[in-house]
Order: sequence, then structure tokens, then C-alpha cells
Amino acid sequence: MVATAELAYDSRNVLGECPIWSPELQNLLWVDIQGKQIWAYDPESNTAEKWDVPKRPGSFALVKGASPTKKLLVAFEDSVSLYSLEENKVIEKLDDFEADISNTRANDGRADRQGRFVISGYNENYREDGKASAGIWRLDASRKLTKLVQQGVKVGNGLAFSLDGSTMFFCDSPTKEIRSYAYDADTGTVKEDKMEVFWKMPQDKEGITDGSAVDSEGYLWTAWFGQGKVIRISPKGEIDREIALPVPNPTCVAFGGKNLDTLFITTTRRRMTDEELQKYPSAGSLFMIKLSDVKGVEESEFVL
Repeated sequence: MVATAELAYDSRNVLGECPIWSPELQNLLWVDIQGKQIWAYDPESNTAEKWDVPKRPGSFALVKGASPTKKLLVAFEDSVSLYSLEENKVIEKLDDFEADISNTRANDGRADRQGRFVISGYNENYREDGKASAGIWRLDASRKLTKLVQQGVKVGNGLAFSLDGSTMFFCDSPTKEIRSYAYDADTGTVKEDKMEVFWKMPQDKEGITDGSAVDSEGYLWTAWFGQGKVIRISPKGEIDREIALPVPNPTCVAFGGKNLDTLFITTTRRRMTDEELQKYPSAGSLFMIKLSDVKGVEESEFVL
């Protein structure tokens, strides 16, 4: 039998993404990109808090040593900035994001095992122009973005790092495949000639690959957008198990809870018809499932 995730919080985000567990807050944080919000869910009280932000937040990272101000590193649509949840404002803009490229915005991002932030872009016109015009970038303590991969992307997603930090997982969602890159953990650089296709969606299946996370055994969990499920992929690139959802479009996953044994799943209701929303009223909400035999690892923090 395939296990089914249950509703955690009925947030009904337009585009929920980038769930991250905060050990300090004991909350699950995530963004609603199109809703221009950052959310926090407390599993103990089953309550949530949200912050309206000035621009669309594509992703974020926790910041090491920033607990006094609840500081986040947020990749807004056109910049990467330090943001204070307590003050609900941008503290400092660190760098612009693809200011010289039209129609792209910041999308999926994640801190590597050494505390650098890796972020991918999204060509918002890719359905019309078909161009892989966005990029994959790295932000480190220099506070400047450096291009990490020379090959362009249409919809950058699925960024995750192996337990030892030597592999970077990534997907350009329209390609329906997950790539693995050899990643130099010491320098924060990618060996593009060592790129391999880690997993490819079967041709007869609908949907796209979306956000991912690595568990304590080194397996990759990925949201299968359009199929209403999350899959766990072994290091050999084989599907190990599936988690079903009562909505069709999961976007990203994260491990959380006191023991990191709960899988949280963000979803979207963007581009769904009125008929589809009537059928799936909780689309866009936060879902969860308690796992009995698998745990996650703590999310890496950005190091200034």
C-alpha cells in the first residue's frame, strides 16, 4: 500500500514552496511565492503565522548565528537579501539577481553543507520563448552572486546536496529529469563535465520533477508535480517508495519535527481551474506524514 500524507495546515497558498524546518523555532517555515508571503507552522499548537513581504520570495535559507533577530537569507524575485521576521523588513540587500536578463526571477535555493547559498532561476516566459535563459548561482560570505553552472535553465528546481556535500542534485523541471553534479565542497564549484542524469521520468507519465530533500540514508525525496505524490529515490536512481497526496501538485519537501521524522510537503493551486479547485479544495496547503523508519538531516544554514 502507498502511504498518504495528511493535511497539516489549510493555508491554501497560491504557490507554496521551499519548506525548511527551524530547530530554533521548532516551526516549519515556507514561502508562498505568488502570494508574497513567508509562513511558519507550529506542529505542537497546530497554528501558523505569516508575514507579507515586499516582493515574491522564491526561496530562503536560515542564517547561522542569527537567532536573536530570526534572520533569514531570502531570494526575492530580483535580489538576495537578509530579512528579519521580527522586524518584518529587509535588513540588507546583498546582491541583485539576474538584473541583466529579462523575464527571469529567483526560484529554488538551498544552502550547501558548508553554508553557501545556491540558487536557481526561472524564465517566466519559457512557455512562449522556449529559452533556457536563467542560471544557477552561488552566494557565499563575499555577499556576491557567482555563476555556478554555465548551462542555462528554464525552471530551476530540486536543489539538494548529498550527505558528504560532494554531489549537487538539480532539475530543470521541463526536462523531467533530475541531474547530479560533482560538487567540490571545499571551493563551492561544480564540475559540469561530471554531470549525470540521476533519475528521468518515464515518457508515459505526466507531470514534472520539483523540489527535493536528502534523508539521513542519502536517499533523495522529490515532489512529483502533476502526479499528486512524492517519491523516494535510492542512490542508484531507483524509486524506493511513494507518498500519495490528496491534491495533484506537490512542490517541495522537507524533514521536520523534534526527531526530523516528519515529512512536510508544500503544494500549489496556481493555474488550477475552478472545477479543479472544487475537486481539490485544500490545494496549496501544507501536508505532512510521520515516518517510522526514515529521518532527515538538519538543514544547512547560510554562513555570513
